[in-house]
Parts: sequence; structure tokens; C-alpha cells
Amino acid sequence: MKTFAAFSIVREQSLGKTMPMQILLTGATGFIGKSLGIELVRAGHSLTVLTRNPKSTRAELPFPAHILAWDSEDSLANIDAVFHLAGESIANGRWTKKQKAKILSSRTLTTKNLIERLRKSKASPKAFIAASAIGYYGDQSDSTLLEDSPRGEGFLADVCVAWEKEINGAKELGARVVILRFGMVLGKGGGALEPILPLFQRCLAGKLGSGRQWTSWIHREDLIRICVQALDSEKIKGVYNTVSPNPITNQEFTREIAAQMKLPAFLPAPSFALKLMLGEMSSIILASQRVSAEKILQTGFQFHFPDFTSAMKNILETSVANIHRPHHEFIAEQWFPQPITEIFPFFADAKNLEEITPPFLHFKVLEKEIKIQKGTLINYRLRIHGVPVFWRTEIARWEPGIAFTDQQLKGPYNRWIHTHTFEELAGGTLMRDRVIYKLPFGLLGDIFAHWKVAKDVKMIFQYRRVTIDKVFNRNDQ
Repeated sequence: MKTFAAFSIVREQSLGKTMPMQILLTGATGFIGKSLGIELVRAGHSLTVLTRNPKSTRAELPFPAHILAWDSEDSLANIDAVFHLAGESIANGRWTKKQKAKILSSRTLTTKNLIERLRKSKASPKAFIAASAIGYYGDQSDSTLLEDSPRGEGFLADVCVAWEKEINGAKELGARVVILRFGMVLGKGGGALEPILPLFQRCLAGKLGSGRQWTSWIHREDLIRICVQALDSEKIKGVYNTVSPNPITNQEFTREIAAQMKLPAFLPAPSFALKLMLGEMSSIILASQRVSAEKILQTGFQFHFPDFTSAMKNILETSVANIHRPHHEFIAEQWFPQPITEIFPFFADAKNLEEITPPFLHFKVLEKEIKIQKGTLINYRLRIHGVPVFWRTEIARWEPGIAFTDQQLKGPYNRWIHTHTFEELAGGTLMRDRVIYKLPFGLLGDIFAHWKVAKDVKMIFQYRRVTIDKVFNRNDQ
């Protein structure tokens, strides 16, 4: 499936060497967890997911899993390995006293409770692989940072030290413990680039602070491959920096993205302004961390994206970032236990759109009978925030059982292209939605309205996921 090649994890014969295992995964609905879950299922493993909201999680997971609540009393005795990725985002608003407590407890207390639950279940996982972060090192200027380098100063360093202490408690279970200190994770559809690329599109980007601070980053595909190798290789244990072998300065980071997008980036953000706006949280982008990947390289791991230029080329080559600005992109994934032969016809029937569209949109297909094929025109009526809208789309791509694309010919957007792709996974179907859209009124419309439109698009697809899940009556695997 060429359209989504950039989103697929590049796999090697070396991946998935271990016998099929029952793997416990936390943080499964996150930017990393979703991709890792798909890759583990592809390798033949079965997953158990711990979540605080089992009902909504079921519709969000793009892979089959047995879903359990964090506070349930179900036994975990059958767990062979653990991937522990859960943790409150460190970028969700200013670091108030309350938010800092939430960030800390979501890592330390959650880890402690997880290990205690495994102990009570008399589980004996062979491996306990957990996320940490290079925030452990704090701000250390131009120093090259190894796994045994001294810890840094500041809140994030304190969190990482306490976090890793709790993770090491898994050794009491007899598990091989691996701690992966993640750098800045780059990829399509989320991660560190999600809030950054729109700034470049709007010509509002520039170096942050002095621009001389070091940024240690990693492509999501390489990160997932490291996670799988950590599971497969019993020789991997202890702490590993999970970063590319080529850190760059913030100034180089800005210059490379701007060059590949062919856009200017001339609006620097001085350190004092960032500190005034973000408070203590500004340390995330102002700290200099030149982190070494030598230890993971010594295991024989080979990066597919060792340098920033190749990583960004891969991420941007099919991205809307390289379409005349300002375009935006939304990506969603969902897994169904039914085969493609049952799933594809449902989504290929335009009338079913009425069933899976939120009622407040008053969505109505105007044609009584529609034969879908390339070139088919479909007319709709709906209401957007109470305003009546006529919408006409054309089927621009039609590959039964593989993919189809509808694009707006007339409607509320300057551009709307929606591609559905279908992939066989674990006897069921992984469906991906990719929407590219452009708002009216050019840059002004983008600046003043996109925040609301993006929220609406996300809400609509969330409703679709939950409704579709009910339609196919999916049960926990």
C-alpha cells in the first residue's frame, strides 16, 4: 500500500525472533504505544492493555488486545513480558504545583502499582521494558552524555531519577529490566512535530532561545525497532539512550525543516520570552542535551534514520507540509476482528456515512442509489455549527479491498481529500483514515479558525470510531 508506506514500520527479518508471547502494554493509545502495539501483533504476539478507560480505549486501539482497567482485579499471571509506556504528558500546560505532582505520580506511582499488581498475580515476566527520558540529564551544555553520566538538575531530572528507581523494582519479579531514555520522538501523525510543523507552514517558526542548545531526537520507526530488539535480545538489559547517533542544535533543527519545506523561519523566540510564557516548562526546549547512542549501537542495532535530514525527508515526503500552505492533516487508525471482505463494503457504501456521522451535523446523502467507482459523484447536505452546507465529492481513487479516496469538489473547505486504506492484521482489518484539508480565506482563515476546525475534525472521527465499534459489535480479544 504505497499511499501509507511512510506510516508503516519498516521491518527486518531480525524483528520478532522470539516465540509468540503474551505482552502487557501500558500507554497503548499514545503516539508510540499505537505503533508498537501494531508491530508486536505483526510479530505474532498477543497483547493485554492496561487503561483507565476500557470503553473508549477499545475503539482507539489499532490492533487486537485484551483490555483491562488499571483498577481491575484480573490476574496478570500469564504475562510473559511488559512494555510500560504510560505517563502524563510533560507538555500539557504550565507546570503548576498540581501539574508537577500529576506528572510525577503518573510515572512513579503508576509504575509501583503495576509491579505490585504483577507480584500479587504471581507473574514472572521475562522482560520488563519501560520508558524513561533524556530529561534525566538536565541541561548539560555541550557535554556528550552517556548512560552513566551524572544526573542533571531540575524537575524533569528529579522525575526521571524517581521513575527509574521504581522501574528497577521489577527485578524482584525476576524480570530482565530495560530502561529506554527516549529523546525527542519524530514521526507522522503526532509526536514532537505535531505542534511544530503548523508554525513553519504559517511562517511563524524560528530558532528557540540561543539556538545553540543540543537536541537529541529519534525517528519513531527506529524507536519501535529498538523496543522490539529489546524484547528479542536477552543481552539487552539496563539503561539505554534511545536517540539517533547524530544530535543537532536547535538552530540546525529549524534550518533543516525550513529548507525541506521551502519556507522561511525567521521569527526567533528569545529565552526570556519562552520563560515568561511557559515558566519552568520552558526547560523542555531550552535545555541542551547532547546524548550519545553508542551503547545501543554496540548491540548491533542499525538505524534506518541516523541523521536528521533523512528522517525529515521520510516524514515530510508525503506530508501536507510540502503541499501549498496552509494545508492540514488528520490520521486515524482502527482495528476490526472482521476480514477486509466484510469491512470494505461497509465503508464503500455512502449511505452508511449517515449512521456514523454525529447527529448534530444533520448529515444526509441526497442520492437514492449510488454505484461507487472511480469518478462517482456524491452529494450531501449537512449543518456546520447550525449553518446549512452543500457538499459534493468525487471518488478519485477506487481499489476494492485496498483503498479508496473521496475529494471535495464543492463544500466548506478549499480542499478536502479523504483516503481510506485497508490492511489485513491478525485475521482482522486495520483501517487507516488520512484526511488532508485546507481552510478558506488562506492564511487568515488558518490562523483564526483552524484551532476550532481541528477540534471538530477530531471529535467527528472520535464519534465515528465509537459508533463503528458498536456497528461491528466488537468484543475484547
